Amino acid sequence: MRTTLTLDDDVALKLKDRMKASGKSLKETVNETLRLGMTSKPIPREPFKVESIGLFSGLHFESTERMLEELEGPDYR
Repeated sequence: MRTTLTLDDDVALKLKDRMKASGKSLKETVNETLRLGMTSKPIPREPFKVESIGLFSGLHFESTERMLEELEGPDYR
C-alpha cells in the first residue's frame, strides 16, 4: 500500500538514526518499527482512585468565599 505520512521532527530524526544504524531503507525501518509497536503490549496500570479521608465533610468547595466563611467564620476577611 502506498500512502503519504507526515512525521513529527523528533520521530523523523529517530527513524533516520535507526536507518543509519541498520543500513535499511526508510520503508523497511518504518514497517519494522510499526510492527514492533503494534505487537508490544501496553503496560498495565492500576486505575486512579480518589479516596475521601473524611476531613471537612459538608464544606462547599464550589464557592471559595462560602468555604472560607464556614471554616473561618463570617469575619474571615
